Amino acid sequence: MADNKNMALNDDMMATATGGAGTADSEPKFKVGDYVHYELTNPQTGETMAVNGTITAMEFLNEINMWRYTVKMDPNPYNCTEVQAREDRLTYA
Repeated sequence: MADNKNMALNDDMMATATGGAGTADSEPKFKVGDYVHYELTNPQTGETMAVNGTITAMEFLNEINMWRYTVKMDPNPYNCTEVQAREDRLTYA
């Protein structure tokens, strides 16, 4: 192990080194059709409300190494019909 600590890394090795972050090749946590929970915040009052919805689309964002989902929200008092949320902001409902 000590012999390898200063070894040069080639492009293939660097492409697979993610330091625990996601990659476009990583599997998303959720899939289209999954029913999820999201904490919705009213921008005017700052009040937070738990809402649920269904994932309708997803994409991988390279700049943050994370999946982002489009969620069609269930009816709620804020009249919010759709949100885009990062994977770390969603849980299964």
